[in-house]
Amino acid sequence: MIRKEVYLTLAIVAPVLCAFVGNAAASTICFNFDQLARGNDPAAIEAYMESIYGSDITVLNAVARKGSRALGPDSYVQNNPGRGEPWFTFSFNEVPITSVSFDWAVDKSALHVLAEFVNDDDEDEEFIDIFSEDWKWRRSGKSGTIYFDSPVKTLKFTGSFLGKIQIDNLCVRPVPEPATACLLGLGGLVFLCKRR
Repeated sequence: MIRKEVYLTLAIVAPVLCAFVGNAAASTICFNFDQLARGNDPAAIEAYMESIYGSDITVLNAVARKGSRALGPDSYVQNNPGRGEPWFTFSFNEVPITSVSFDWAVDKSALHVLAEFVNDDDEDEEFIDIFSEDWKWRRSGKSGTIYFDSPVKTLKFTGSFLGKIQIDNLCVRPVPEPATACLLGLGGLVFLCKRR
């Protein structure tokens, strides 16, 4: 039986442990789009991403393709400008993200290429030109890691009705889930107390 002193220690340490462990960094999750089981439509991309992310994701207007001169022979996702869809989005509905990185390629005809990051708490879209000032002359590149001041729910990639935006190796870092981390930490603490 656990003694009274141990209960008191747990009562004092538990809130501190929850705060500390709950704020620990989550691991990065990457989508390379090479493992799409079937199809290349938004539903297939969604199913693939959810199987890795473990949470609900909504994909709009994206289509999967294979083999790009700019991105190499692997699969990637892009907009569908021929159908009047110059943009596509990934929405992390239940677990927002705190950072993102990706490989990208754009057609020279994809005017006004932007990435937009939408915060979960407000509807205002923050436009960030991740393609650099000379994007017209560069066909591909890497974004580097983009960190957000507050969690972001939706990534939106926008171009024009003429050009394609292609994304591959999308890596995101989800917001840590404090409840699970706290339970794991408390379980470990109780185990240590029982061993004593």
